[in-house]
Amino acid sequence: MKKMNNQKGFTLVETIITLTIFSFLVTAVLLVYAEGYLNYAKNNQKIEVQENLRFALSKMSREIRQASSLNKPSDSNPGIDTNNDGIPSNDCDKITFSLNGKTISYYYDFKGKEIQRSVYGEGNNPVASHVTGLEFQYDSNAKTVTIIIKGKRLNSGEISAITRVLIRSL
Repeated sequence: MKKMNNQKGFTLVETIITLTIFSFLVTAVLLVYAEGYLNYAKNNQKIEVQENLRFALSKMSREIRQASSLNKPSDSNPGIDTNNDGIPSNDCDKITFSLNGKTISYYYDFKGKEIQRSVYGEGNNPVASHVTGLEFQYDSNAKTVTIIIKGKRLNSGEISAITRVLIRSL
């Protein structure tokens, strides 16, 4: 009888080693994919916040630039005490102005995390969402208003947008 030395196939040890190497490769590929997807989602959130802030700045600055009068914090509506020293500042989270015979206000809604626009104190309409802060700084000498908006959505990180508006008719 002839002995069979030419056995074909894999041993149990070779199979286990192969499966172990394969599982490490699949795990590495899945980790890279998951990290890429998380970065993709984070960037989409960041882009959404940036678009919201850019739209809000554009809308507010266009109307403020054409305002016929501006109710500054130093007038009948004092600004917020940002230094906690009892002295109102020229910085606040609301602006009210007149435009084409309408009284328009922009303000920050803390509860909804939105910038709201109201006309004659009614019809509060959201202008931008995912907002974490809004500030208006008045410079009466230069007749400018600086608008600072901060926003964040989930893990996008805080994003800031700033513009300075020269009020033409003041």
